[in-house]
Amino acid sequence: KAVVSTQSTGARSHYAEAYKHPLYKSRVLLEQNVAPLDQILSELDRITHEEFSAFHVQFWRGVGCRALVYGNVLKDMAEHYSTLLQPLVARTPAEAVTPPFHPTLKYPAGTYYTITQYPNLAETASVADLTIILGPTPWGSNSGHSGRAGHSGRTGHSGRAGHSGRTGEELFARTVLGRLAATMLSEPAFIELRTKQQLGYSVFTRHVTHFGIDYIHLCVQGSEHSATRIASSVLEFLRSYRKTLASLITGTADSTHWDSAVTSVRRDILVTPSSQHTLAAQLAAELFSPDSEPDRADMLIAALERLTPHKLLTFYDEYILGARGQRIISLAQSQTRAWNLEGFKERFQSLDLGNKTQSRKPWLYWHFTYLGLEMGK
Repeated sequence: KAVVSTQSTGARSHYAEAYKHPLYKSRVLLEQNVAPLDQILSELDRITHEEFSAFHVQFWRGVGCRALVYGNVLKDMAEHYSTLLQPLVARTPAEAVTPPFHPTLKYPAGTYYTITQYPNLAETASVADLTIILGPTPWGSNSGHSGRAGHSGRTGHSGRAGHSGRTGEELFARTVLGRLAATMLSEPAFIELRTKQQLGYSVFTRHVTHFGIDYIHLCVQGSEHSATRIASSVLEFLRSYRKTLASLITGTADSTHWDSAVTSVRRDILVTPSSQHTLAAQLAAELFSPDSEPDRADMLIAALERLTPHKLLTFYDEYILGARGQRIISLAQSQTRAWNLEGFKERFQSLDLGNKTQSRKPWLYWHFTYLGLEMGK
């Protein structure tokens, strides 16, 4: 009961901040093993002790274990720590059961929109998030953090995906272009959308890597305007910002904006993780992933050094403005606000959760896996 209560509290915390709704909705739409929050809460209320206990036994019979002990510890103690789970684990890592765990990404190229209304959002809250899907990262599986979050520090997750037929050099270039674009957009978006247009009290732009897929998020939360009004202004801002990038190519703009963004991205790539936990997770990913790239920082820096304003403008046209790839506009607001989707239905395709809300698998496996690890401590 204590473990389930903890998980319920964590899930409900997502409802406390309005901007998290469209961000999470994007994950639900894109990732195979992520369920709607209301479904998670419903299942947590339904789970019985007997069902969980049966899964707990099944879990330990199906998993394998690799261990990395990192830090101020002697070799014999590290070996002791790494063998603590062996009596519980029945399989070697190669034999462990591995259910599918990858982003869905089955939408054709284009721009989509999705709407969500929540009765427990603040009456005046409106949020619009533009998720720009760039594609697979060039390295293997891990669960560390990468990216830049506007004025609020680093954020995001990184993970595993195939190369989809593209060369490693192209993928590194695209990843760096995504970081650079998010960094360059961050301050102008804040000034235009928050300070000048006063569309919201929270505006952030960030590059995120989630389970091996690169994204850019531009999210605005406010109280004076509808979510559709905010989203329309975000799209218009992105179109107008293209002129700034074009002026870098023609030489009519000061290169300070470009230089400071490149410096910022370089610093983020080379930064040393701030905690032992994060560093150990990064090292473990590089050791245990079969297609990991341990020299990725050097390769990212090399890709960054090859970038030019012209390459960034081409990337901007293809991905940010939607000529290539996918964009999802996630809108959330309280039920007290009426929707005015004029202009959205005509220009973009609507997305919904479809049959995903009718099935408890495979996300339930992973949620139970987390509970199983908590119980196994």
